[in-house]
Amino acid sequence: METAQQEKRAEADVTVVVVHWNNPAHLLRCLQALTTQSVAPRRIMVVDNASDELPRNMVADFPEVEWIWNSTNLGFATAVNQAVRLTDSNWLATVNPDAFVRHDWLEQIMRAAGENRSFDFFASTLIRDDGRVDGAGDAFHMSGMAWRKQHGQPIDRLPAEPVETFAACAAAALFRRSAFLEVEGMDGRYFCYFEDVDLAIRLRAAGYRCLYVPLARATHLGGGSGVSRALQVYYGHRNLIWTYWKNVPWPRLITSLPLHVFYQLASLFWHSWHGQTMAIWRAKWDGLVGLLRLRREAKPRNGVSLDLAETGWLAPIRK
Repeated sequence: METAQQEKRAEADVTVVVVHWNNPAHLLRCLQALTTQSVAPRRIMVVDNASDELPRNMVADFPEVEWIWNSTNLGFATAVNQAVRLTDSNWLATVNPDAFVRHDWLEQIMRAAGENRSFDFFASTLIRDDGRVDGAGDAFHMSGMAWRKQHGQPIDRLPAEPVETFAACAAAALFRRSAFLEVEGMDGRYFCYFEDVDLAIRLRAAGYRCLYVPLARATHLGGGSGVSRALQVYYGHRNLIWTYWKNVPWPRLITSLPLHVFYQLASLFWHSWHGQTMAIWRAKWDGLVGLLRLRREAKPRNGVSLDLAETGWLAPIRK
């Protein structure tokens, strides 16, 4: 019986990184799911970004978890990079505290990685609390907008087999660590939101591909990061501008610029109408102020070039 249990808990060469800020109840549920996986990760690292409610009482309950206690809130992107520098696992997984992975999540996503060696990062099925799809990989639009694919659709509309997708939502994703390091990880200037989309664009520009794994599933509550709605609007829309201007190649940037400007104006109106006037205007201003520096600092791409599809205004960036 003991041998069978040991075989069931085979270990994968993966470090799982969870970035936490002020949400101990969700973190507890998240760690319970991660520490009872059918295939155990080699390491689980929690980076706490100076929470007001420090979950230090959880340390004794989860002896297999490694804890990093930051004295200030470094943001999601920098905290992930911080943990990656402390591990030598071949694979890196990111899991949000409000994402509760299924018992076989790691087993499913690692199996897909082993069977699809031409792919280097992997997206999970994110499921809302009401049972509908929260996301099945991420898409990126020529206007600069990004979204979770199949959001709000019934589970039975998901593909039966893994399929290529543009990007992986970092709420529950897997990355080959060597690829992650080659593109210098997440951009810490983003703080939070859109950092996974920016990372995906840089990975794809370096020649790496993303696979969506339908059977790698996690319940994702969304909005459980502890960040207020105003800050979600601010960081999301500031970083949307940065992602577009940093990564879209010049010829396509010029042809897609009218759509980008239209979306910026539409989002200003929409969020102002819904009570987020200060957040949305500040986001657009800070995005514009910072974008020239970001574009100037962007490194030349090697390998596969990114392009915008030539047909249909909803056509996404493709490899």
